[in-house]
Amino acid sequence: LIQNATTRFGLGNTVSVNMSKGGIDIVMKDQVLFAAGEVEVQKRIYPYLNVIADVAAKNALHVQVKARAAGLPAGSQANQSPWALSSLRAVNVMRYFLAYDRLAVDQVSAAGSATVAGPQTVTGEDNEIELHLSVSE
Repeated sequence: LIQNATTRFGLGNTVSVNMSKGGIDIVMKDQVLFAAGEVEVQKRIYPYLNVIADVAAKNALHVQVKARAAGLPAGSQANQSPWALSSLRAVNVMRYFLAYDRLAVDQVSAAGSATVAGPQTVTGEDNEIELHLSVSE
């Protein structure tokens, strides 16, 4: 269902979906969810996130949101760090899943990480969001 939605929404070049014994991994380039340097989830991706939330809810899956930043995209706030950018993005994706009681609080977690300490400028190609759906323990 998620793979079909990825194709239906034309995200095949920017989103990969892999299934394994451990669950479902969805890795997407940050520009799929966010405008450059921004932390608010773009409304145009809501329908795709709704599919993911529906699959998680119907199958009692836990959604782990991981955002990684290799640096800051051009146009980012000067006082922002890659870690802050990735953390805020992960939390905002988590908040979207929690909005309107789509998923329960204990079904979603979020984490941000950065591969550089300073405010280095990179293209959005180097930043990504990973969603891991797995059976809740």
